[in-house]
Amino acid sequence: MKLLGLTISFLCILALGKEYKQKPKNHMKKKLLFAIGLSICLSTVNAQAPQVFQDFMPWSGNLSPDGVWRIAGVWSGTGCKLDPANVSFTQTYPGETSIGFVHLTQTDDVPAGSESGAEIQSLTTYGYGYYEVRMKITNVAGGCAAFFTKEGTNVAGKLTYGELEFDHEFLTNEPWLSSTNIGKDHFSTHPNMDVNYIYNLPFNPSLAFHRYGFLWQPGRLDYTVDKVIVHTTSHPDLNTNVKNFIMINATSSGNVNWGGGPPLKDATTIYDWIMFYPDVTSIPNTDPTSIMDINQDQNLVAVVSPNPFHTNFSIFIPHEIILKDAILKMYDVCGREVKMVSINSNETIIHRDALQNGIYFYNIINNNENIGVGKMIIQ
Repeated sequence: MKLLGLTISFLCILALGKEYKQKPKNHMKKKLLFAIGLSICLSTVNAQAPQVFQDFMPWSGNLSPDGVWRIAGVWSGTGCKLDPANVSFTQTYPGETSIGFVHLTQTDDVPAGSESGAEIQSLTTYGYGYYEVRMKITNVAGGCAAFFTKEGTNVAGKLTYGELEFDHEFLTNEPWLSSTNIGKDHFSTHPNMDVNYIYNLPFNPSLAFHRYGFLWQPGRLDYTVDKVIVHTTSHPDLNTNVKNFIMINATSSGNVNWGGGPPLKDATTIYDWIMFYPDVTSIPNTDPTSIMDINQDQNLVAVVSPNPFHTNFSIFIPHEIILKDAILKMYDVCGREVKMVSINSNETIIHRDALQNGIYFYNIINNNENIGVGKMIIQ
């Protein structure tokens, strides 16, 4: 179907290209735009969109604006105290084009015994599918940075946990930390299915952002690094109806066999985003990282957050920008305009109204100039 769609749309565009020379331009412009829209629609028939895409645009408080994520603490867990004060957000990160980052810090022990870590988890549980994070490990020795899922339930806000757990864990007291081209990723499939399988990375994970994931299917769990399957665990206990929370943390247990610590100075691991595709059986071909990468031109000053959103989102325009005939336009993946809203304030809340879940494009115009362009997910 996808190949047929691409062929049809390509032929339509070719035919219209020939006709363009023979008909008035305004007449042909509409037809050409329709063909391009048809091409986009047909080529995305089989495209996959994530159910979860948390971009970590800055929020205040311990709950994310959509209520899906919680900053842990203050309490003890995973071997150390977890403190919300050790979680911070930035809109940008040096050298990166995407926007929205969360920083999880494991503090030092000055004064002695004061060390604490940080954790964020989903309040919703998820089952089979593809889970992935983009993260950069701290370059400070003395702790463990992790991306993992944990069996559990959330009943009326009361969270309980079970034994099933999948882990990507990075122990920063290991020799790779001072290397330029090697690293280690500890894979664990609990309980007692495939515990602490060590994968030798061909890079140092503290030097740059990389992608780490799990592809969970009945009876099988594939561990991925940069969208490549590097290890597989097969076990009948992976064929189950239980669901898992998604979690990230930076901790220090003091155990020399598991990261050591506490660190001699604050150790911060940075997370760019987390996503989840439900019920897929292969690594998705679509790349949602581009969702936030479009809005990077220095002339595009408007910011939308949160993205993805469920009920509403906000548009933030710097107060030094004078608004004149400012509008937001939203389009579906076929290029059809589905929403237009006038913007009368530098901070404006936009409601989804009747829009369905899915991927949309937006354009923010002020005084006949684009000041914001990008993709948006409603979920």
